[in-house]
Amino acid sequence: MGLVSRRQLLKGGAAALGAAGLAGGARLVWPREAAASAVRRCVSLGANGVINPGSTQDYRSCRHFLLDTGTRWVRIWADWPSLQPEAGLAPDRGSGAWRVRELDGQIAQARSDGIGVILTAYRFPTWSNGTSRLPDQLYPFEDRRFKLPPEMGIGSDWARWIEFLVERYGDSIVALEPVNEPNAQVWPLYAPSGELTIQRVVAQMF
Repeated sequence: MGLVSRRQLLKGGAAALGAAGLAGGARLVWPREAAASAVRRCVSLGANGVINPGSTQDYRSCRHFLLDTGTRWVRIWADWPSLQPEAGLAPDRGSGAWRVRELDGQIAQARSDGIGVILTAYRFPTWSNGTSRLPDQLYPFEDRRFKLPPEMGIGSDWARWIEFLVERYGDSIVALEPVNEPNAQVWPLYAPSGELTIQRVVAQMF
């Protein structure tokens, strides 16, 4: 069978369909091209946008893609270990203060673009959960930042972190997500007895 061009194939197919339609007394109606519609869901950027500002997950680096979709919301991550590396210094006063300013810029840009920001509090510094001095062979470094701090209630380090986010960004975001995937990422999910306990921690967070 000889090769045909795409134009020839479409032309031949159209002629065949037209003949079939007319033969049956029906009028051939071509479907209209579907109109583009705005995305109704939030677009979630990765945490690297705050861990490494300027990366491809930085809102400012990929905003044109989000604007093309017409989405109304974007999720940006507030990575606690990156924004507050030191226990004794507030996020905007320690060595992570430059990342705080970068986060400020991303949220401000999204707001200027008319896109609502859902801010997600992410991970835990090792100084907050007691893993900073544990042997590497017991707990890989990255895993340590998903371990829950021993205290999550009012007055805890975690509560002060959340207070910082609310005070700094409360007027600039549409929602604050206090934890990401507590049923999968964070640990421990169970008490030593084997009883599921993570739901109690999440309740305490709220």
